[in-house]
Amino acid sequence: MRCSDAMALRWVPLLLGAITFTSGTAGAQDIVPRIEVGPQVTQLYVPARTVGSVTYQPAVGAICSVKIKGNLVGFDSSFSFTPKTPNESTAFAGGRLTQAFFGIRVGISKGRLHLYAKVRPGFASFGNVILQVTPPPAFSFQLGRLTEPALDAGGIVMITISRRFAVRYDVGDTLIFYEAKVLFPGQPQVPSRATNNLQFASSFLFRF
Repeated sequence: MRCSDAMALRWVPLLLGAITFTSGTAGAQDIVPRIEVGPQVTQLYVPARTVGSVTYQPAVGAICSVKIKGNLVGFDSSFSFTPKTPNESTAFAGGRLTQAFFGIRVGISKGRLHLYAKVRPGFASFGNVILQVTPPPAFSFQLGRLTEPALDAGGIVMITISRRFAVRYDVGDTLIFYEAKVLFPGQPQVPSRATNNLQFASSFLFRF
């Protein structure tokens, strides 16, 4: 073997290593973040009731999304609670509100803009609701926690700031499904019902 051929062969491993490194770097740059997590501020509007009227103050919490199929389909979840509690209570709302939802989102993406529809079952838990009313002469309210199944359906607008950061805005209808209950002893029970409640939220996301 000539000396020039031997020197050329010495460069082969270096060239192969360079090609492998370059390909790996390019592949890493093409990876799309699959997980999005971050803090969230949300507001739920509960309609007025027969006894009192409750409009909830902003709630704080967290959101987590995991992409299942690119930017089109993903698992979506959130948890929130109200730091402050309303002064009034009704038979359907009152006290500190805690919410949790777990579901899917489906949508489209164009550049930095992402539009999704979401459907997320979960629950809404009120910390100080009127559970029963004692009629006169010993007129009084029995208060306690009420937790009911709920469904969060609506839309999402997400804007990516960079590969690692994004902002997200949610708006939709939170349906709360109340079971039938006896509010006044000796009287017919209050029938079950589903209420529509406007809810919107803002989030800052970290993407991995």
